[in-house]
Parts: sequence; structure tokens; C-alpha cells
Amino acid sequence: MLDAYVRLVFESLEGGFARNSAGDYICGKDVFGSKTFREGLEKYILSKLPEKADPMSADYCFLLGDCRPAENILLDLDRTVYKGPRSRYMLAEQDIKIDVRSFNRAADFVFGRFFRGKAPTPGNVFAVSHIRLGSATLAAFMKSLFGCVNCREIEALSESSRCLCSVNDRIETDVKDKFRLNSTPEAKKIMTSLKQYVEECTGMRWDR
Repeated sequence: MLDAYVRLVFESLEGGFARNSAGDYICGKDVFGSKTFREGLEKYILSKLPEKADPMSADYCFLLGDCRPAENILLDLDRTVYKGPRSRYMLAEQDIKIDVRSFNRAADFVFGRFFRGKAPTPGNVFAVSHIRLGSATLAAFMKSLFGCVNCREIEALSESSRCLCSVNDRIETDVKDKFRLNSTPEAKKIMTSLKQYVEECTGMRWDR
């Protein structure tokens, strides 16, 4: 949803970029770190969240968070020392320049409101994150819990239409044989705590 909203903001800027001597396009003001951007992003996310039409149905929506790249648990599998950027998200187009740190702070602020229960979400919507899990790994854990057939993305974008690159997604791609994670003690503890959290949110229990 963050990626889709960033695309909408770019489309609304039109002539808001200046080209420098190196051929890069520079955003003339801090659009992506502004209060307007934060408020617009929260409203966009809320507009995409599904209302629970039937109070007796078992339909739930989970907003998945991203850990800081340096804390990603997948790095432990190969004992990799992280040397990449601190920010979670970067622009896919390298010739467009914005204040990346300011943008990431704005995104963290908005999603933090959802994770702290400050945003006015429907009763069937819950936010979940873990300090050691990227969103792709967290999604895999959720699919393991619910079953793949019972899970779907609210806003799925094709690779060609993406405006952002997730640093955690790059880690996910670079680490091979990720199934090794399943046998680690920390992953088992995380899965147990995730299961307990989901049970608290939904009032449902899983024996597996």
C-alpha cells in the first residue's frame, strides 16, 4: 500500500521535479516527509482496509510490518554482517532524488500509528510486526499459520509498476535455502508468539 500511494503522489507532482547537471530529477521540496504526505498515506491505507460485512464471518486483515534491515533474522543463516542502508525503503528509479531518510521516517510514523492502535481501523483489522522479520518472511509465517489458500494480498503490485524497493525484500532474495530458518530455535519462538497474538486478535485457536 505504501508503494501504491507513493505512485499516486508522483503522479500528482507533475512538474515538481528539476533536472540537475548529472541528469537526475530532484524533488524541489520535502514532499515525502511532509505532514500532508503522512496524513494522505494514513487515509489511503484506511480506504483500502476491508470492512467486515458479516460479524460472524472469519475474515481478518493483518497489516504486516518490516523490521530494520540490519536486524533481519535471515542474515543469521549465513552469519552475514549487514553493510547496507539503514532505511527500509528506497526508490526503484535511481535517477529520481528525494530525501530518503525523511520519507522513511514519515512511513515509520504512519505505520507506527497502526501498530500502536492509534489509527481508526475496522474491528477485523490488526497490525502485526516483529523486530527480526521482514514483511515477506512475516507473510510466510502467517501463511504457515492460516494456510496459503486462506491468505491473499489486499494490494498486489507487479514488479514493473513498483516505485519502491524494500531492502528487506533484497535480503529475502539474496539469502538462499530460506527453509533453514524453520529449524532454528528463534524462529520457533517467533512462530509461537505470532500464533498467540493472532489467537488474541481473532478469538480463534489453532492446535497445529
